[in-house]
Amino acid sequence: MESEILRHQWFQFCLAGLATAAAHTFIDAETFGEKLNPTGYPIGGGPEYVNITNRDAADIVVSTKDELVEAIKKAKKGNIIYVSDDAEIDMTGADDQAIPAGVTLASGRGNRGSRGGLVFSNSLTDERLFMPLFRTGGKGVRITGLRIRGPFGEAGDHHMDQIKIANGIKADHEDLEVDNCEMWAWNKWSIDLAIAGGAYIHHNYIHHTRRWGYGYGVWVRGGGKSIIEANLFDFCRHHIGSGSQATSSYEARYNICLYHDLQPSFDRHGSQTKAGHDTHIHHNEFRNPQFAAILFRGNPLGRGHFHDNWFAHPSRKSAFINRAKKLDRVTFENNSYGGESTKYHPEAIAVATPAAGTAPLTVQFDGTQSKDREGGRIIRYRWKFGDGKGPVGAIAETAKATHTFVDPGRYRVALYASNERGIPGVTWIPVEVKPPGNAYVLSAWLKDSYYGPLKGYQGMQILIDGSVIWEEDIEGDEGGWMHVVQNVDKWVKGKKQVKLTFRLQADKEIVEPKKEIVESFFYVDDVHLFGGNVKGGDMESWKGWIYRAEPQGGFEVYTPNFFTGEARSGRLSFVMGNGYNRKITAGAYCEISQMVDVVEK
Repeated sequence: MESEILRHQWFQFCLAGLATAAAHTFIDAETFGEKLNPTGYPIGGGPEYVNITNRDAADIVVSTKDELVEAIKKAKKGNIIYVSDDAEIDMTGADDQAIPAGVTLASGRGNRGSRGGLVFSNSLTDERLFMPLFRTGGKGVRITGLRIRGPFGEAGDHHMDQIKIANGIKADHEDLEVDNCEMWAWNKWSIDLAIAGGAYIHHNYIHHTRRWGYGYGVWVRGGGKSIIEANLFDFCRHHIGSGSQATSSYEARYNICLYHDLQPSFDRHGSQTKAGHDTHIHHNEFRNPQFAAILFRGNPLGRGHFHDNWFAHPSRKSAFINRAKKLDRVTFENNSYGGESTKYHPEAIAVATPAAGTAPLTVQFDGTQSKDREGGRIIRYRWKFGDGKGPVGAIAETAKATHTFVDPGRYRVALYASNERGIPGVTWIPVEVKPPGNAYVLSAWLKDSYYGPLKGYQGMQILIDGSVIWEEDIEGDEGGWMHVVQNVDKWVKGKKQVKLTFRLQADKEIVEPKKEIVESFFYVDDVHLFGGNVKGGDMESWKGWIYRAEPQGGFEVYTPNFFTGEARSGRLSFVMGNGYNRKITAGAYCEISQMVDVVEK
């Protein structure tokens, strides 16, 4: 235990010096991997993360809610509380746990194949309470090696009173360290650095924190400088965000932002009089060119320095939104644009056996042929199968995996294969699960953004040749993506071509949006008609689809788009609907449609 305490003190002592050491490593580095990650641990943590707290070093080991609550209550400075690697602890109703100064809360993520103990909460509270699952009760708290899951991983809408808020970890004191954790489904802030001074947030995998209006993986307020390093981000509204406080500074380095965010990856709030103190963003990779990677909203009191980053965006203009007018305080240097880094990513190679068959279909997946283009090893595998409940869907984290697809559909299975530095390469492979028999069957993944109780205002519809073959009111919580599988013989059989339409229909006028439906979005992905030729059904391009809204000025206020933050599979889905705080007339609708050739059976 003594060595663990000394190690923690050493990490806090070295924070300031690490930036200099990392910069020196970059100067001498020869490979992309060394430039992007000289930290010695894989980005995102997990397998081969060395700085793991051992169970044997713990003062107390816990496996239940009561044990964890009691341990936190009694812990003293220097103590280690270890959550068993196979534990799944439901903390619902026992949130706002204050971890005392100098205490470490740990599990073994990445140790001998462990995913780490799971601690979760389904509590949702008023946005003004700022209540997290865990908060610091003093300086020098460390949270490491855990999986920490919140109650709401969807984007939802801006109606805060209906969905309410959940936060993961809150720093009320200096020197918080969060490392080697997986955190998701915290719809306001996964990590809230209310006091940012000395905070070190590193080597975590943070995803599905994407609530409209909030959705920050790491939020930096005031109270000093934090370092946000070597994290893997995906499916957040903003991966890192910060307020305009005069004492707010952060350095973000060696992070990878993957393909799915709802808005710019890094967001510094502010105005022409104040946009925080220092913002230093360097050696990060941004893989989603759909939105600007960095939004800088005003003039810093200190400096904004952006250098040596890799962008999928074609130019600086597309990568940055810079609203600072005092240009002597903001510098851009040595950034790479146009996705140059992709040629250095590991090559993810996935084999599916069989790749097609009749439902239910059990498929063997093999990623062992994946390789690192720079000569390293593949150490981490993550499969996303494109089905399953919840925002994350069904996954596996082994080189080989077996998965059974219960329902017919055309699935785009993703493999993320990461090298020793935690840099992932990705590939998508199709798996076709056919319906039994010889029927015409439509498969589509759909969702809406409204989680409130009002019924009769708007409905989602599927139409074939103008006839409604499926519909559902947007009222209530359907649990995210819905897989609609329907026999359509009645509408398709005997025809050479049919018109397929996905529509959001306004059945009742919205007069006061904030009291009724403040906004609504309809998402469509992975559309396939067995016995028909749907073009662009994976929604990775515009090919084949036509957008229409009636009347003009109704739903069309929200520009239809292929959207990265809500993809069931791949990078994109189609989204349409009405924007924030808009009145909608009864009878208005928006839709996408295409003419589909039918195969005679």
